[in-house]
Amino acid sequence: MELSSSKKEAKITIWTMWITAVLCPFIYIADHYAKSGQEEIVKILTAFIVSLVLIAIFFVSLVMFFVWFYRAYSNIYELSPNPKYKKWQVVLSWLVPVVNFFAPYFVLKYMYAQAADLANNPQSYENMKKWTTLNIFWALYILMWIYDIVYFALIFPDTSIVFETITCILIVIGVWFTAKIINDYCKLEEEFLHGR
Repeated sequence: MELSSSKKEAKITIWTMWITAVLCPFIYIADHYAKSGQEEIVKILTAFIVSLVLIAIFFVSLVMFFVWFYRAYSNIYELSPNPKYKKWQVVLSWLVPVVNFFAPYFVLKYMYAQAADLANNPQSYENMKKWTTLNIFWALYILMWIYDIVYFALIFPDTSIVFETITCILIVIGVWFTAKIINDYCKLEEEFLHGR
């Protein structure tokens, strides 16, 4: 297999994630608009269209993240003498319930360690050991899962503006950390791919 950088997929993933984060408040505004008084059908249709656009962009973002993740891991898989995970396991780790609470964290950590090793970059390897970005990202990931569970179990459909504001803030913070992780990894990937 020919190795290729995952930078293109990374850029698309980051752009679509930021578009999703920016559009999120508009969904809530459209939803409140649809719930207010007059011209009921127009308001509901507006909220539906805006929601559909956001869901489509979010889906594209999610798919692109998996494409980037798979491509990035494929390079590690091909260059490592005894890869720890099969290629199909890395994407599946995000999709299997309960497993997705811990497995992707270990896969990301392994990918970063292998990339630092392949790039012969001991400083990056040492940084990875105390990599607070990944730890904060993962804590936020778990927090958002819990937040969603609480929302659908206790709050839905009576959402408050405070809840929606917190959701938008968490999404922006999550996108920032995800983009940082992707960019940091891509820098290491460039080092070890150009060194071949």
